[in-house]
Amino acid sequence: MFSWLVSLLLLLNFGGRASSVPLTGPSDYGNRRVTPAQDSHPHHAEPADEDGSSSAAEEVVEQSLHQDASGSCPENVSQLRLIRAQILSLRGHADAALAYLESSCSPEPDDLESQIELKRLRGVCSGSLGKYEASHRLIGEAESLARSARLTRLVGEALLSRAFVFFLQKDYVSSDRLFREVFELARERDGGQLRGHALWGIGKNLMI
Repeated sequence: MFSWLVSLLLLLNFGGRASSVPLTGPSDYGNRRVTPAQDSHPHHAEPADEDGSSSAAEEVVEQSLHQDASGSCPENVSQLRLIRAQILSLRGHADAALAYLESSCSPEPDDLESQIELKRLRGVCSGSLGKYEASHRLIGEAESLARSARLTRLVGEALLSRAFVFFLQKDYVSSDRLFREVFELARERDGGQLRGHALWGIGKNLMI
């Protein structure tokens, strides 16, 4: 459901570059600028904007959102709003991303993937802000919905997010356990991207 939006960000060198490179330094990795919280997980790296790629991605999303003047929240608009929030989070503005997610209209009842992603992103932003109880509750709800719908990729994303939050809490045992769970899930389902993130997380915990 999110494939064309993800492809958009990959083509603009925003989402793909940010999520595929494990970060090991406290402040910089090549041309990528990261905050201490972002350095904890590959999903939270901000690529340099020297070529304007991230700004271009944001502009495309904003233009697409402005085209919908109905005030409704059809599937494509829900997805665009989630992408917009993710861009804010990747830029290190978890507070703004969370506020945006909580103020936007809810996805349609039949748009299950957007509902799951909304809960997961709210949980990740809450965790980045130190609101750990709310974070685990929201991500847990996202995981339960994904499991019930047998959406393996979204189950894996939820587990990765929980692992990230545990890492922020310095609960490295729980973080490592979840990263390994994602690794096994990826082996069973041939999830290459999930496997890469899981291996990065396992390695990051081993370095502590």
